[in-house]
Amino acid sequence: MMIRIVIGIILLSLSLASKAQNFLPKISFEVGYSQQNVKMDNLNQYFIDSFAFKINDLSNHIEKGQNIYIKFKIRPKSFFDLGVFVETQRSKVTSKPILKTLDEDLNLIMTEGLYSLAIRSTNIGITNTWYLNQILSFNEENKFLDRLDFGIDALLGLGLPFVVSEFHNTAVKPISISQSKWYSKDLFGKIGISLEYYFLKKTIFSSLGLRAGYQFYKTKTLTNRLGRNWEAPEYVVYKPINLDFSGFYYGVYLKIGK
Repeated sequence: MMIRIVIGIILLSLSLASKAQNFLPKISFEVGYSQQNVKMDNLNQYFIDSFAFKINDLSNHIEKGQNIYIKFKIRPKSFFDLGVFVETQRSKVTSKPILKTLDEDLNLIMTEGLYSLAIRSTNIGITNTWYLNQILSFNEENKFLDRLDFGIDALLGLGLPFVVSEFHNTAVKPISISQSKWYSKDLFGKIGISLEYYFLKKTIFSSLGLRAGYQFYKTKTLTNRLGRNWEAPEYVVYKPINLDFSGFYYGVYLKIGK
């Protein structure tokens, strides 16, 4: 439902952009960083709490992630802009399981191994911001407020997420490294708010901003390179594993434009 709303907002902006008149368009480049809450329920419950905990001593749940992005935007009217973005979202948890081996004299040797579970998602899509201060015209006669923009953000994108499970066996020489990967491909959307301050407003403008909102991003069941579903054993049944990046995000960004 929310992704349909995002699509509707962006389509409305595209329609208005085609009719833009009497305003000199502005082009900008934006780079930002944000913290992302996630809901990896199936992964945490059926993999980390069971298989990964028993075999690799992994006990930390994946609950947060980091997001780095860049955007290229055009502002055809003073009250909204449109653009494209590329971003990467990532989370990672690690453990150091104790590995037991025997030496030549059959004495027990315990060494510390390394296990990591990393989640990545490379995303591309379109972005749109509606500037409420321009729509309401409340900052025209105040010099400080004239340097502020307050907006409602909508993003629609295609995500290419994958999970990498990697184990370093330090009990053998040379060290043995085993790795497994699972993939998906999914649509996602974001709704948020942004507040930015223009510290430079001349031929080239620059601004610093704060952004917060909610991401709607749940994947299908992950598959390996052979197209087989990732399923974790839970008693006598197998549970499909998917990723859920849905959650609140908050961060900062720098915008430079002309």
